Amino acid sequence: DADALKAALDSASQAGVGKKTIGDAKRALAACQERATRRQAAEAALVESLSSSDPDNVRAAIQEAQAVGASAMDVQLENAQTHLAELEQAARREQDKKAVVAALDVAAVKKDLAGLREAIAQAESLGMDGAALTKARKALEKVEEKSRHDEAAAVLKAAAGGDDADALRAAIDAASQAGAPKKSLDQARKQL
Repeated sequence: DADALKAALDSASQAGVGKKTIGDAKRALAACQERATRRQAAEAALVESLSSSDPDNVRAAIQEAQAVGASAMDVQLENAQTHLAELEQAARREQDKKAVVAALDVAAVKKDLAGLREAIAQAESLGMDGAALTKARKALEKVEEKSRHDEAAAVLKAAAGGDDADALRAAIDAASQAGAPKKSLDQARKQL
């Protein structure tokens, strides 16, 4: 303890202890006071870091506290480590959201059915909402509708190429319900 060492140094000086011993004790006292000052600064930095939103600031405060032997600051150190973990998790979440927004945009532009479904599911799992997600959902609806139309048109075309009138009627009904283009339906009806 610096105060005890200072008192002992004063007593030793008054008792006529040698200058070398007093000098060694003064250096020890200075080192002790420097460690105490550094620990106080580390503790203050830890407490301050709890209100920081900068992970680097919190990380630096934790490292300094550990460097000076954080035993007296264990609670503050633990709190700072928890705060840092929360900040890092929030940063990862923001990165994930940015990646999902990019994936939503790319899938919407490419009209990629599987990509849209996957990106929308990721966005929803992250609790996202907003313009990019709304745009992607609308794009998904359009892509799904086009996919249904294309599938119905393919079935219709296959049925029209065959000799089974009942299969062609069933394909025309299914294609009509799927919203196939009128032109495709009219061409198939001519085959009957």
